[in-house]
Amino acid sequence: AGAAFGMQLGHAIGQLAREAVASTEVGLPLTREPGTALLPSNISAFAAELEEDEEEVRMFFAVREAATARLYAHVPWLRGQVMGAVEAYARGIAIVTDAVEVDPHDPEAIQAALAGGMFSPQSSPEQAEAVGRLETLLALIEGWVQVVTERAIAPHLPRGMALAEMMRRRRA
Repeated sequence: AGAAFGMQLGHAIGQLAREAVASTEVGLPLTREPGTALLPSNISAFAAELEEDEEEVRMFFAVREAATARLYAHVPWLRGQVMGAVEAYARGIAIVTDAVEVDPHDPEAIQAALAGGMFSPQSSPEQAEAVGRLETLLALIEGWVQVVTERAIAPHLPRGMALAEMMRRRRA
């Protein structure tokens, strides 16, 4: 059961790695120290898909990254609140191994079990509360980053507002 859950988690992380363009794209502080990180190959693919200038797209995401890093650096309690909500949710995750009836030597059976949602989490009331807190915090963070980014790019990036709108749609 642990291996199957690990495979499912690994698949999700792999998918995120192919789609993410920056370290704080989802609003979570993934590093202990303030900083920025962009994924150039993903930004290139993203720009090509949108048929936008790659340099302008890179600059747009760099400004967003810097805004998020600035927020976490200047609001010291924010990281703890966000990570506390994530931890509160994670504490409630439980795998009921009694329900697992898959031959571990049969990869097709494991794949079918994963696709069938065998390891889909059952949320507790505490987890629902933690998710609500996390969603609120991430929405506030995203709103602040969006406003700061739009103000910073407006005079400098000709297609900046179009990129900001694209980002709103992507987030939705």
